[in-house]
Amino acid sequence: MVLQELAAQLSGWKLEVVATDLSEPILTKARSGLYSDFEVNRGLSPERLKRWFVREGKSWRISPQLQQVVSFRTHNLLHGVGGLGAFDVIFCRNVLIYFDVAQKRTILADLARILAPDGALFLGSAETVLGVTDAFELAPGARGLYRPAAPRALARTA
Repeated sequence: MVLQELAAQLSGWKLEVVATDLSEPILTKARSGLYSDFEVNRGLSPERLKRWFVREGKSWRISPQLQQVVSFRTHNLLHGVGGLGAFDVIFCRNVLIYFDVAQKRTILADLARILAPDGALFLGSAETVLGVTDAFELAPGARGLYRPAAPRALARTA
């Protein structure tokens, strides 16, 4: 929704959302584009609901304009990120909590490889990269937002 609302400012950009999950039933539900009253009232403004959804029985259907920019893929983060592509923004929210530190380290290294150098990684409020990897740095003043860490210069020996 936000990308479509900013489309004029993003002229010339290719806008695509790649949504992944391990669960095919969850992806089937997401592909349907149907949401309950409870789901659309969890942080979605009335203006965006009116603009991007239409009532369909007891559900809300997302607009075809939004649906067409999203591709859904079954994916297991433990199997790497090959084939997903390169990204400017990655939302990996409330996923890392299910993995041990070694698995988190591997997943975050994979995400760092496919994220643009000026990209952004969003994690859930219970997640952090601190103590797990130095591939990302917390963005100042932004909870849950991480940027790729600046490459560190190698120490010179005299």
